[in-house]
Amino acid sequence: MGEPRFSMLQVIREYAMEQLAESGEVVVVNDRHAAFFLELAERAEPHLTSGRRGVWLARLGMELDNLRAVLRRSLDGQISPRDRAAVGKHILVVLVPERTDY
Repeated sequence: MGEPRFSMLQVIREYAMEQLAESGEVVVVNDRHAAFFLELAERAEPHLTSGRRGVWLARLGMELDNLRAVLRRSLDGQISPRDRAAVGKHILVVLVPERTDY
């Protein structure tokens, strides 16, 4: 999908997480992150059984770490309860093991 990708050095990531924790905004940020990737999963779902499957699997493959992070935070109770069921349903659908082509 041609979008630039950014990666963060572990030291910078740890510092950013410390600053976020100190700000008291962890839940807000986790919820926003979850909402973004939940929406992506919901958009992707119908395409995974269509002719555009390859395009969407490639997009999901680029976001695999983020999708897993949202699922992990959901399971750990680190996002709002109202989003947990939807995260489980939609994100698990796009992460099922048979999708090994990404």
